[in-house]
Amino acid sequence: MDSYINIGNLNTINAELSNYCNSACPMCPRYDFDLNLISEITNNSHTDLGIIKNKIGSKVLSRIKRFYSCGVTNA
Repeated sequence: MDSYINIGNLNTINAELSNYCNSACPMCPRYDFDLNLISEITNNSHTDLGIIKNKIGSKVLSRIKRFYSCGVTNA
């Protein structure tokens, strides 16, 4: 049995749907070494359902049993 994740056995997705964050975790890649937000990669986009469908594709989405949206918070 193949234990690697591939398109054929993928059934769960855990996606971070936004790069907006107010947590300011010290080792987060959204911050530079001086703890300044890197504006080019932070707080500038949300992912909508259309983008997910387009990037993942209907064939894979039809097999997904669980879709989690965990990660950042936006206050």
